[in-house]
Amino acid sequence: MDAAIKVRRSVRGGRGSAGDHLPTVAEVDLRTLRIHPAVIHMPYLHRTAKEQEVREQLHAGRPVLLIGSSMVGKTRLAAAVARDLYPNRPILIPDSTAALAGLDEADMLPCDHVIWLDDLDRYLSGDRLTAGLIERLTERNAVVATLRTREWDRIQPTDRLRPPEWDVLSVFEKVTLDRDRDRPSDEDLAQAVPDPEVRERINRVGIGEYVGAGQHIADQLALGAQSHPLGYALVHGAADW
Repeated sequence: MDAAIKVRRSVRGGRGSAGDHLPTVAEVDLRTLRIHPAVIHMPYLHRTAKEQEVREQLHAGRPVLLIGSSMVGKTRLAAAVARDLYPNRPILIPDSTAALAGLDEADMLPCDHVIWLDDLDRYLSGDRLTAGLIERLTERNAVVATLRTREWDRIQPTDRLRPPEWDVLSVFEKVTLDRDRDRPSDEDLAQAVPDPEVRERINRVGIGEYVGAGQHIADQLALGAQSHPLGYALVHGAADW
């Protein structure tokens, strides 16, 4: 297989026999962006201050890394900003570190794309994703990445150890997203969720957790009858009580 075609086929969302037709930011679906599917329908709720932070860094030509706990809404917020700023740009979502490094090695780095690196730690194994590669990508593209707080803490340097991954993280401008401090405004939440009991649950566990974790729970319940019959029976009985 031609090396160029092989590299193109190693990115998500590519169309055509050579995989060289990428979707635009406006066209790409949320699943391809690795956003947790929601069991209940709810419009996107803005976190205006954090969106503005991301927007300002991208306007300045800097790579942006959103840091926060799982399901806090990092990827969804990043997608909202990218769609607002770059709806007509192609979006490149590499399948792996090798795919991203392969673009560099084949002298095929894109121009005027959005480079999407959700869960950045997936690309940090080995030494192929370097600070220099991120900088080269940022020269002609908008680079957006996310990272869970747990992974951010794991990679932090100490007085005895400086993990090689830290050199990559240090290139990014960091935007933190906190479940409690950065929740949607009360007005936006009330408009999107008229039921006060549901709003109370969202305020207690967080909007991302409430909407996104539902799919995981639904999947576990669907599989539970076979994999954990006793536990399934207990949960099912409690729900019917």
